[in-house]
Amino acid sequence: LLVPRVGAQTAELIGWPIALVIVFVTGWALARWIGLRDTPSLLRLGVMWAVLTLIFEIGVGLARGLSREEIWDAINPASGGLMIYSLVAMLLAPLVSWHVRRATFRS
Repeated sequence: LLVPRVGAQTAELIGWPIALVIVFVTGWALARWIGLRDTPSLLRLGVMWAVLTLIFEIGVGLARGLSREEIWDAINPASGGLMIYSLVAMLLAPLVSWHVRRATFRS
């Protein structure tokens, strides 16, 4: 939607924070339903989300015909890639969302 209007790099810079908000809002909304309440369990869930996201993104990249170097550039922040930050956000989302939800409903 954005790429034709602003270009791929700008679209990625706009879309990344929007995706981040979606991940954290989803985590916040589902935190109670997930039923995990301790840090190790929440981090294990985050690792699972991050690994599944990485597998999905690599699969989509390969399906689109991207080379391994192009996929690595999307992951590598030194090349301007933001995917590593997305993976860190996925890793921390369940833990942060749980604590935010707990704090929200405590007051």
